[in-house]
Amino acid sequence: MIVVAATGATISSHLDQRAGVAVLVVSFMLLSLGLGMCYIILAIYFWRLMKCKLPAREAIISCFVPVGPPGMGAYAIQNLAIGLAAHI
Repeated sequence: MIVVAATGATISSHLDQRAGVAVLVVSFMLLSLGLGMCYIILAIYFWRLMKCKLPAREAIISCFVPVGPPGMGAYAIQNLAIGLAAHI
């Protein structure tokens, strides 16, 4: 959902006024739902890391996998702000 929101924000500047606003509204809703689910998953993941021991040394890099969606969410928020400014 976060990637679709970022894509919608990117293409909204190439659409006419009515379609661009509709795409922005849907993108904002998708971003809010996607980030909400992402933060729930992150909370569960960090709780598991605190309750159980850390993964093996070879698999420790997998601890950084859940950090990707919030980074994409930040990119999507920036693009949505640019698209919103263009349509206002």
